[in-house]
Amino acid sequence: MSNKNKVINGTYGKLWINGVEVAELSKFSSKVTKKYEERHPCGQLGTERTLISWDGEGSYTVKKVYSSAKKSLVAIQKTGKDVDMQITGKLADKNSAGQEGIVYPNCITESLNLMDFESGKVVEDSVSFKFNPDNVYYTDSI
Repeated sequence: MSNKNKVINGTYGKLWINGVEVAELSKFSSKVTKKYEERHPCGQLGTERTLISWDGEGSYTVKKVYSSAKKSLVAIQKTGKDVDMQITGKLADKNSAGQEGIVYPNCITESLNLMDFESGKVVEDSVSFKFNPDNVYYTDSI
């Protein structure tokens, strides 16, 4: 039996920052990277690894409409304060087996494109962020 109609489609993805839906979203990604310390025990040629920590990072891309949100972030950063935010991602394709939702509390922006454009192309803005994987939780899962 084929699951071709249950494969989830990214077209139905949504993103919220501090409870406000992000308009014109075109891409979202997040990942966790584990960090290991390598050990070389005596009497062995092989390398063993011990998990020491993990880091979370992500990014989102929107089609450029307004710059007001970016302008306010830059103004806050100029004061020396850092801004943390709660990011919520949800993917809910009606043809799939359900929906998936993940909340990323206390995210910080890592980089912010102030301006980026290319002739003949729609302008997009990208924001990258960091989060603590220990604080992430699923609201829905498939």
